[in-house]
Amino acid sequence: MRRGQGNGGIDEIPAAAAAYEGGQLAVRLLFSIGIDETGGEVHQCVPSARQGLEIENFEAEPLRFAAPCGDGGGIEQPLLRGHGGGDDVIGQLQNIGGVARAHQCGGVGGGPAEVRRQAAVAVGQGGAAGAGLVFHVFRRPCFRRPCFRRPQYSSRADGCRRFLLSWRPFATGGMPMKILFIADPMAGFKTYKDTTYSMMREAARRGHALFHTLAGELSVQGGRVLAQAAPFEFLGAKNNSDYAWFRAESPVQTALNEFDAVIMRTDPPFDMQYLYATQLLTLAEGQGAKVFNSGQAMRDFNEKLAVLNFPQFAPTTIVTTRAADVRAFLAEHGDIIVKPLDGMGGMGIFRLTKQDPNIGSILETLMRLETRTIMAQRYLPDIVKGDKRVLVIGGEVVPYALARIPQQGETRGNLAAGGRGVAQDLSARDREIAETLAPELKRRGILLAGLDIIGENLTEVNVTSPTGFQEITQQKGYDVPARFVDAVEEAV
Repeated sequence: MRRGQGNGGIDEIPAAAAAYEGGQLAVRLLFSIGIDETGGEVHQCVPSARQGLEIENFEAEPLRFAAPCGDGGGIEQPLLRGHGGGDDVIGQLQNIGGVARAHQCGGVGGGPAEVRRQAAVAVGQGGAAGAGLVFHVFRRPCFRRPCFRRPQYSSRADGCRRFLLSWRPFATGGMPMKILFIADPMAGFKTYKDTTYSMMREAARRGHALFHTLAGELSVQGGRVLAQAAPFEFLGAKNNSDYAWFRAESPVQTALNEFDAVIMRTDPPFDMQYLYATQLLTLAEGQGAKVFNSGQAMRDFNEKLAVLNFPQFAPTTIVTTRAADVRAFLAEHGDIIVKPLDGMGGMGIFRLTKQDPNIGSILETLMRLETRTIMAQRYLPDIVKGDKRVLVIGGEVVPYALARIPQQGETRGNLAAGGRGVAQDLSARDREIAETLAPELKRRGILLAGLDIIGENLTEVNVTSPTGFQEITQQKGYDVPARFVDAVEEAV
C-alpha cells in the first residue's frame, strides 16, 4: 500500500486483478457514494445495490455513474501526478495491465443534486502480467452539510481497506480463475452451435485462463489425479468453417486440484472409459478439486435411467435385457420407443409399432442378443411439437426451452439427427418439472442439467454435456453462457 499526502490527502490502495495476453480484462466493480436511510453519510467504498458504478468490460473508454452528493455537490477530478507516491504506483500498473481511478466528489458551492464522475480505464494489450486497481480516496468529507455523519470507520482509509478485502470483481475473490475443460478435441467443435465453445468464449471474455484436456489424458501418479492440460488462447471463430479459433500451447502435466474449476464436457457414450474418468474425477474432488458436474453425479444420473427417480413426470417405461419384455410392452401400448442407455444425439433410438416387420431384427441389434440393457417408453405423439430441452444451472431454471422439432417423417427431434431448434417460453408444466428437479440436482452436485420434456413428460435428465446454449441465446437474447460462468464463479 502506498499513501500520498497531497491535495486533501490521497490514499492509493492497490487491489489485485489480472490481465492475460492479448485479452481484455472483464471486471465487475460496484461501489457508491450516497446517503443512508438514517440520513448519514455512506462511504464511497460501501457497496450499494441501488446506486453505483458497474464496470462490465475494461476497455479504453470513460466510465460514468451518478452519485447523490447533496445540494453542495460538485466534481473534482484532479490529476494524480505530483500527489506524493502516485506516480510510481500508477506507472507500474499501467505498464502491466490497467488502472482505474475513482475520485471522491467534493467541493463547495451550488450544483445539481446528482453529479457524474469519470474514471479513465486502460487495459494493456499483450503481455501475460497482472493488472491492478488503485483507488484514490480523499480523506475530507464528500458532504459539507452538517446533517451527514461519518461512517463508523477508524479512518476513511480503513473503510476502503475493509471494502477492498470484501470486493469481488469476479465472484472468485478478485482474481481470474484457471479453468480446465475436459472435452473432445477442440478442432472438431462446430463453433456456430457448440455449447462448450460458448462456455469457453464467455470465460475468456471475463479474463479467466483456459486449459483443455481429453478424458483419456487423466491419470493418477503419486496418489494425485493429473491431467495433460494444454493452456490455450481463445481467438474466436471468424466464420462457421473456421476451426483455427484457438491457439494451444504444449500440454503440461498438472494436478486437477491446482485448477479453480474443472468442467467435464466429454460427450457420451457413457462407456467404461467414461465411467473410469468419473471415478478419477471423484478421487480428484477428494483432493480438493472443484469438478462440474461431479463424478458421483454423472455416475448416479444415467441420462436415461434418471427419469425413474421422478416417476410423477416420467412416461410409462420399462428397462430390460429381455426381448420378450419389450414385445409384451409393445403389445400393450401398440406404439413405443426403444433406446440404449448410453447413447446421445438420438443414436440407436427406434420407434416400433405392432405392424413393424423388423421388430426382431431391431431388438437383436439393439440388445445384442439379450446382452445389453435397453429402455422402452410409450410413444408420445407430442414429439411433433418438439423434444424440449430445459436447462437448470446452479439450481436455477433458465426461462426458455429449446424445442427440437423433428424433420418430416422423422421420430427423433435431436439436433444431431436433423431436428430444428426453436427457442420458446417455458410452459407451466415445463416449469413445474424443472423447479421440482432443480433443488435435488443442486444437492447432488449437478451444476448444469438439460431436462428433455415431450408434452407433459420428462424423458431424460442430461448431465454429461447438455447443449442448447447458443440457440437460446441467439433466439431469445438470454445469455445462457454468462449464466453458466456466473454459476461456476459462485460455486468455487
